[in-house]
Amino acid sequence: NNTIGGTMAGAGNIIAFNGARGVAVQTGTGNSVLSNLIFSNGELGIQHFSNGNNNQAAPSLTSAFPGGNNDIIVTGQLESAADTQYLIQFFSNASCDPSGAGEGQTFIGSTTITTNALGNASFSVALPAQIGQVITATATDPGGNTSTFSQCEGASVPPECVFTLSSTNLTVSAAGSQNNTVNVTVDNGDCAWTAMSNMSWIIISSG
Repeated sequence: NNTIGGTMAGAGNIIAFNGARGVAVQTGTGNSVLSNLIFSNGELGIQHFSNGNNNQAAPSLTSAFPGGNNDIIVTGQLESAADTQYLIQFFSNASCDPSGAGEGQTFIGSTTITTNALGNASFSVALPAQIGQVITATATDPGGNTSTFSQCEGASVPPECVFTLSSTNLTVSAAGSQNNTVNVTVDNGDCAWTAMSNMSWIIISSG
């Protein structure tokens, strides 16, 4: 039951330039690592040993795209204990740790989520980050068990969408009305797009 940092303003520490890991949770539970600036360490920013902090799972980040207010919208999910509230903290970094699981150079915000009966919860949070930075996150349960850092997610411009339509040509009868369906397939999966349905449209090419 130790706390490194905290949630109050100014509570975070600078933990940097260690030859090994930044914070090692060797054993026990209730070890909170919150709002610290952890970077440039020789190994992982936070590492669990011997089931320390019950090996609390880290969040999984899925995207980090620009929002509408000079911010970055970070999405992701957490798979952990069912029906439990978690504090998710986010950090920006100049680059990713070579391990792929980042450190946390600058604390940029947090959110609270609650898992469902299957232990799953999703989140989408607007954060003060910039294109080119690398985003990471931690999860802390009600018992104060903080996870390791998540895998890195680079803040980037979403790729241009490429669509395939089928059918591209539909035949309608001359009288009355007719409903038809066009299937839209996104050819590049990592693409931000919005679909609108129930739109009425017709192109008359002859007659």
